[in-house]
Amino acid sequence: MAEVLPGWKPLEGGRRYLSPSGQNVSRRQYLNAIAQRWGWRNYSEFQRANSLGTLEGQRRLAAARVYARKTGLSMSVIWKIDSDFNRRYVAAKAEGFSGRLPNSATARFLEMTTRRAVGAAYMVGETPDEERLYE
Repeated sequence: MAEVLPGWKPLEGGRRYLSPSGQNVSRRQYLNAIAQRWGWRNYSEFQRANSLGTLEGQRRLAAARVYARKTGLSMSVIWKIDSDFNRRYVAAKAEGFSGRLPNSATARFLEMTTRRAVGAAYMVGETPDEERLYE
């Protein structure tokens, strides 16, 4: 998160920011604006999703590791709030990971993490036996 959001200006060494409306806000409010830009409700939600003390965090880590092996990207790149992994994760999360259509965000996320064949035409959750990637 090195680059500053458009319209925002850092003040006092990055502890405070000037918002586009001219309001002097805390660093946490700025982090919330970044998180909201990338589809999270707030920065705390992003942090909880990355915490290994939560089931969601453990699942995200497992999926991120698979994605890292598939793409050759480092975990530090994948784990950033503006990464492709995060964008697809947030879209699938918005569906409640229950998108069943073949072109749903959940299907795209499963394809990205090799849990589903790329371009599969069947509904999520109805994988034909001959195409099962994992038992």
